[in-house]
Order: sequence, then C-alpha cells, then structure tokens
Amino acid sequence: MMNRKALIGLLFLLTFPPISNAQTPIGYSYDAAGNRVKREIVLSRNSRRSQRLTDITETYTLSVFPNPTQGLVHIESQDLHDKECEITVHNAAGDQVCKTTMSQGSADIDLSQKDNGIYLTTVVAKGIKRTWKIVKK
Repeated sequence: MMNRKALIGLLFLLTFPPISNAQTPIGYSYDAAGNRVKREIVLSRNSRRSQRLTDITETYTLSVFPNPTQGLVHIESQDLHDKECEITVHNAAGDQVCKTTMSQGSADIDLSQKDNGIYLTTVVAKGIKRTWKIVKK
C-alpha cells in the first residue's frame, strides 16, 4: 500500500513541471505602503514564439507586441482612444532612441533601423507610467 502511494506521488511530481511551465509567470513588487511598484513578465529562455505583453492598471489596459521583434512594435489600448499617451524608447545604454505619442488607442514604433539588443519602452498615460523590455533581433 505504501509503495502504491509513493508511486502515485512520484508520477504526480513528474507530470507537474510540464503543467507549471505552460504559464508565463508574472512577478510583482510592492512598496512599504502596499502599492504595486513593479510588474515583471518572466519569459522562458528557450521560448521562440513572440510574446504579447499586457499590463492591466486600475484605469486602462495596454498591450505591447510582438516581443521579440525584428523591427516594428505595436502598442494598443482599448481604453485610451480619447487620450493621448507619451511613448519613449531607450536603448540599453540609456540613450533615448525614439519619442512619440499614441493617439486613437494605438501606435507603432519602428526599430528596424536600430541595432539588435534590448530596448526599454515607457508609456505614460493618465498619469501612470509603465515600462516594458523589448528585444530586437
């Protein structure tokens, strides 16, 4: 009887890791007052598919895709059609490489003429600032 329970437990443990890897984990950081100060999407290193990064705040939802990109990054929001948002892109050295505004709920950022690497895309909308890490291949 004990061997059967051990075998069932072992089978469960062996099947659990593939189930847990099916989701993209999201990590959150909070300040001392309990306010969310950081949202981080953890992507698997061996994932080769494009990711859509979505952040849901109290007042709007914003999506940034594709990531990784070969040049064109699309930013959209269903909640910001009547608002103008400021978008800035910085390279890994901290230099600003692009600045634009989002109107009508969407914007495209063209990184095709930029070097491959990591770029930080920051969107300021309704007084809320969000930053995403974009990989250009």
